[in-house]
Amino acid sequence: MSFQEPDSQNEPGTFFARPLARSFKGVRIAWFKDLGGIPFDPRVRAIVDGHRATFESLGCIVEKAEPDFQQLKSAFACCALGTQRMLMVRDCRAFFERFEYFVLPTTQLPPFDVTMRYPTEIVGVKTMTG
Repeated sequence: MSFQEPDSQNEPGTFFARPLARSFKGVRIAWFKDLGGIPFDPRVRAIVDGHRATFESLGCIVEKAEPDFQQLKSAFACCALGTQRMLMVRDCRAFFERFEYFVLPTTQLPPFDVTMRYPTEIVGVKTMTG
């Protein structure tokens, strides 16, 4: 018996190699910068950044941009979470009026050894659990 994640695609890999159903010429794509200072392993960045040319070859307009995540950090520091959250929602809405897609990593690190409880630092930056 094989296990499949309930939310995963149940399609062969060839499904993703089919021609796109629409033109992406002129589609605006935001490419992550640093998500407000979050550290990423260089190998993760290299994989994501290595695919930017793919989007450009489809005719997409790709630029480094992201919502301002710094305001969330200040919200936790000064306990003004409600107001900051409203501002963040407003800013994100405006951001996605400019960009149709936002490309960013889904993880900060590649897989790590199973015997390691959790990483204690990422590119020299201590993690909150470390």
